[in-house]
Amino acid sequence: MAESELQHETSHLAHVMRDMEKDYEFAVGMVFPNELEAYDKYVAYAIGKGFGVRKGNMFKNGKGELTRRTFVCHCEGHSVSSSDQEKKFERYEVRYGCPARIKFKVNNGVYEVMKHISEHNHAFIPDDQKHLIRCGRIMSDTSKSVLVDMRKAGIGGTTAYKFLANEAGGSKNLGFNLRDCQNYLQTKRSDGISGGDGQSVLNHFHLMQMQNPMFSYDVQVDQDGRLTNLFWRDSMLKFDYDCLVMF
Repeated sequence: MAESELQHETSHLAHVMRDMEKDYEFAVGMVFPNELEAYDKYVAYAIGKGFGVRKGNMFKNGKGELTRRTFVCHCEGHSVSSSDQEKKFERYEVRYGCPARIKFKVNNGVYEVMKHISEHNHAFIPDDQKHLIRCGRIMSDTSKSVLVDMRKAGIGGTTAYKFLANEAGGSKNLGFNLRDCQNYLQTKRSDGISGGDGQSVLNHFHLMQMQNPMFSYDVQVDQDGRLTNLFWRDSMLKFDYDCLVMF
């Protein structure tokens, strides 16, 4: 998705979340002009209830045209079992096999509700934590600009995030969390680095971070965008360091 489209999507979601009726419910036969309208409406509905949304299955006909689209509760499916050590370092995400979902029939890009399951098999996220739901987190262009300017001034991401949260009257009013802030700044750092071997390393580290949130890295570049310093740490290095600190 192009950056301009992404900005449109996030601003549209904010608009839908702000204007949605308090007691809004989906019904079979409801029609939405495109996927953006259908998805953002379901996300806004979900956050109001207290659950997150993931994009589920899609089906296409022989011509490659989309005919079915499903959005599911973030607790759909089942968590993959892992070793005790892996559980220490991996992001904790529980899936209960929740049946809640909405299924659309798609015809020429128009989305019509053909099935809506509203029952969940888990507790909803409380009001004071709804701002943490992943699908609803939004980073405005203004916040992005402030973060970049503060980084150029030598202010770290955590400090910049605290500043923005304070200006918004608390982190729950900010629309994104510290991880989103750090990820955005990391992306901007990577964009400023020239191509070649250095970019290949950064691409590899970014992939590792996506696969394991406990993996982290940071870079420094000179005024010409050339890589000068590179720091990285995986979960085992953090574990070893924590053991040294303990003793």
